[in-house]
Amino acid sequence: VIEFPFRTDVHSQIVRKTEIKPNDSAVIIFTSGSESKSKGVILSFESLFNSAINSNHLLRYTNSDRWLASLPFYHVGGFSIITRSLVFGIPLIIPDSVNPEDIKNSLTEFQPTYISLVAAQLKQFVEKGIKPNVELKNCLLGGGYSETDLVKNAIELGWPINKVYGSTETSSFIAALLTDEFIFKPNSAGRAVPSNKILIVDENKNELKQFEIGEVVVNSNTLMSGYLSANETKKVFDDGYYFTGDLGYMDEDGYLFIVGRKNHLISTGGENVNPKEVEDVLLQHPLILEAAVFPLEDEKWGEIVVAAVVLKNESSKLSYDEIKLFLQKRIAGFKIPKSVYFEKYLPKTELGKVEKEKLINRYML
Repeated sequence: VIEFPFRTDVHSQIVRKTEIKPNDSAVIIFTSGSESKSKGVILSFESLFNSAINSNHLLRYTNSDRWLASLPFYHVGGFSIITRSLVFGIPLIIPDSVNPEDIKNSLTEFQPTYISLVAAQLKQFVEKGIKPNVELKNCLLGGGYSETDLVKNAIELGWPINKVYGSTETSSFIAALLTDEFIFKPNSAGRAVPSNKILIVDENKNELKQFEIGEVVVNSNTLMSGYLSANETKKVFDDGYYFTGDLGYMDEDGYLFIVGRKNHLISTGGENVNPKEVEDVLLQHPLILEAAVFPLEDEKWGEIVVAAVVLKNESSKLSYDEIKLFLQKRIAGFKIPKSVYFEKYLPKTELGKVEKEKLINRYML
């Protein structure tokens, strides 16, 4: 028999609740922190419940559905699978791990009808030619940017892809692009899912017109209670709207397009550079497999644009001058990286997001 010491001082501090209120804090989920310091996001029972209810506008659950827990539970996409299963009484399938091989085995053995993936997971399936199980009705694809060709190739393999847009702060997705809509709006993040409201505003918080780029703001019954830091919370809330920090625009049909992050713009010599724009052009080079663009501090320019790239073949030879010549034909001169670092691989989170903060610390001048 193993006896554990009992600490009365700790036991006396335990608070027992006989009643749970909707706006009580249910969970704290930390943002990925891939490009800045991770933040603790407080989500209430009400926000999680509303997110599950709102998801049914897209997913249309039945009593024969099964959810595969294909994302880690510390990620809002994974935790939301738990809440949807609880709210709608859907069986939850938990694989041995969230690596592609274990997910593949679970697809075959348990035949789920719903699954959530991020781009890094889907890419491995597509590269290996893995098709979805017969009974899969919907594959949510979120967690950030997904290449258009990746989604196109996945759909051709039979994956019922629905691109979704959201964040930890919104308790999972708030907008979606259906598989059939991808043909017409391949670069879109989709349209707002009821009962979410999405607007684009300028620096003075005035709503912008169609195709005008500004910050994406959200009004929803799924919004977080706040961050663990009250000061951080004040920065992102105004009049019931959450200011996402994403830059984007809406088209004439109400589809949302994301073009970058507000606080990720690189200010060099008085000009703003969107890292994603430069990354997209770098990836057009036939020898470049991956690219990450980020700022480094500079006395003359304030910040300079630099890049880290991974070549498709380690034996390939590619110089900075060759990359510069390639970029000069495609983007403005001030957007061209002052330096390009060649890497065997880019540092990434478990879900495949590039950790640019590590690159910045590595190459800090």
